[in-house]
Amino acid sequence: VTNEKFFQGLSPELREVILKSMQDAGDYESEMPIAMNKKNMQDLKDKGMTITVVNKAEFAERTKDAWKEFEPVFGKGFYEKVVEAAK
Repeated sequence: VTNEKFFQGLSPELREVILKSMQDAGDYESEMPIAMNKKNMQDLKDKGMTITVVNKAEFAERTKDAWKEFEPVFGKGFYEKVVEAAK
């Protein structure tokens, strides 16, 4: 993390190294959780757990009105606030 004036004061070569390193770090950060999830899933399978892959569209369709059950608990309008906050 640096300011623009400092960054622009660096040599073009050094700026390129920094930008490339930032890209590499970002790529690693994006790929790491995916790899960890795959490993953890395999570990669970190896220990005998059955993993069920859910059809997301079907799940969404079957649960689309489930929030109505919670309206008496959280109050009218709560669901809409959560949906809006998630945008």
